[in-house]
Amino acid sequence: MAQKDNNNAEKWTEKEALKAIKKVSDYNIENKGNYHLGLALIENDLYPELWAYFTNTFKDNPLVFKAIKKVESFLEARIINSTMSGEARGQAMAIFYLKNKHNYRDKTETDITSKGESIIQSPEEREKEIADLIKKAKKE
Repeated sequence: MAQKDNNNAEKWTEKEALKAIKKVSDYNIENKGNYHLGLALIENDLYPELWAYFTNTFKDNPLVFKAIKKVESFLEARIINSTMSGEARGQAMAIFYLKNKHNYRDKTETDITSKGESIIQSPEEREKEIADLIKKAKKE
């Protein structure tokens, strides 16, 4: 029977995960035209599901989790900087990619005062409201 917490057969230890993450990071630094994590993974004989495994397995490990977020943030910043400088070939593609891979969202505004109803009154509605207010004031 195996001992409790026996990790001898575990391939992706903290050390091995950090090595793989460093390879991906180095690839991104060396290949300035890369904007996609998937390509960096493929070029290093890794795959997106493994990256998701690292993210999930090591979410409570500050060292590994920070390394993962550093790689993701680096690519995100590269997309933003290239788009803003005009280097990116298509702003629409950059926006699409940021929304789908980095959870960007369009800003939405909600009107909390009128609850979506028109706040413009017709003259008749305004007169009725004023008359109602006057009646209410006289009763008090």
